[in-house]
Amino acid sequence: ERYLPARYRHVEADASSCSEIIFSILKAMDIEITKLMADLLYTGLLTDVSCFRTRSTTAASLQTAAELASMGADIVDIARKHYMMKPLPRIEMEKLAYERIRFSQDENVAGTYLELDDYIRNGLEDSDLRDFNTVIDQVCKSDGSPLPVRIMVREIEKGRCRISVMARSFVNAAEICAVVGGGGHNNSAGAEMQGDPAEVLEKIMEISLKNIHAKKSR
Repeated sequence: ERYLPARYRHVEADASSCSEIIFSILKAMDIEITKLMADLLYTGLLTDVSCFRTRSTTAASLQTAAELASMGADIVDIARKHYMMKPLPRIEMEKLAYERIRFSQDENVAGTYLELDDYIRNGLEDSDLRDFNTVIDQVCKSDGSPLPVRIMVREIEKGRCRISVMARSFVNAAEICAVVGGGGHNNSAGAEMQGDPAEVLEKIMEISLKNIHAKKSR
């Protein structure tokens, strides 16, 4: 009640995005979906499911996408704009992140980081790096199998870092972030820490390895 004070609420816990819910409500109200509305709804859907790559993607998500496409949504242009076309400053930041990727010896954990000076040098804010976690989230082991834990550390103010942890299989990202006062979901969680970003990354990698070893020993 504290967080949702509205008199009426519509909740679909299994929906992949707000756009999916809004679309279903508009249809129930027999409201005509214009091309502009279809474009906006498709953009919201696409970005919430990271171009249909997240675990929250469902058959309903794909059905919604198909219906919006039939209503005129520019599905190709929207996808290219949000997931393919990148300005040079963004590419420079990705290059730095790739160069700094670190692996644990057993290849169960990988992470990378950005420094505040990187943002300043490229004239960017953290808000400009939407979906930047895909840089580390797409990294896998040398044999092609998925990494249990991937970590992104971004220094958003001098000495203050934002941490994103993504986990698979038996690892719980929220448990890892809880160690440093953060939280989130099993597959994705976050926290903030004071310190040098490279050192913060090492700390979170250590916590992640301890979490993995503890679960394997049970």
